[in-house]
Amino acid sequence: MEKPGEYLVTQLNGREFRFQTNHGQYSENYWTPVLEEVGVLKYIADDVIERLHKPHDCRHTFTSMWKTQKLDEAMRRKIQGHSGQGIGERVYTEYEMTTLLEEINQLWTP
Repeated sequence: MEKPGEYLVTQLNGREFRFQTNHGQYSENYWTPVLEEVGVLKYIADDVIERLHKPHDCRHTFTSMWKTQKLDEAMRRKIQGHSGQGIGERVYTEYEMTTLLEEINQLWTP
């Protein structure tokens, strides 16, 4: 976050990170080291099998938290940026960044 630039996560050379083409670099240089450092890289699935967390797990957690708080689904899709169902709503519905931030901050409001 302290690096100058437009993006929070970048390639090692500072250029835009594209998950589709830089997946290996992301996992190796960012994902695995950070999760190892905070002690959450592995988890027990089905009370038996030890698995490694994957970046996609964050989407599941985010969506579950959003739905638990019963927040606006159109805003969730806009923030999450997932392709597929609801493309028109995501593309043609515009929100101010402050509105999106207010909505996402409700995830931590009891």
